[in-house]
Amino acid sequence: EDDDTAGRPHHGGDEPEDVNYTTEATTDGGTWTLTYTAVPDPIVLSDNFSVMVTVSDANDLDATASLTINATMPAHNHGMNTEAVVRANGDGTFAVDGLQFHMSGRWRIDALVSAPDRPEESAWFDINCCD
Repeated sequence: EDDDTAGRPHHGGDEPEDVNYTTEATTDGGTWTLTYTAVPDPIVLSDNFSVMVTVSDANDLDATASLTINATMPAHNHGMNTEAVVRANGDGTFAVDGLQFHMSGRWRIDALVSAPDRPEESAWFDINCCD
């Protein structure tokens, strides 16, 4: 794969405007910033992997935050064959296990963040997997 096609959709076509191939995202309401690290990195096709996620507000890591994670393949309108399990570490960091990308192409990891007395907000990360 040459530099002109890196990060492009697996099946061609234009990228949606909201694609985020970085490891950092701000929630849609601007309250939190999320970062992730995949384990292993790079992700291996059809093997389970984990992500370590940090959730920070304007001050620091947000120990009051809750996190829900799901992954989908937008070009095919389907999700994973596995279910993500989120474990809060109690300090604004989360271990997410049970993720698996069973097809090559662009996957989207959707994150929902909430905390007491704050509305739920979403963020996402796109990953061009496993070519």
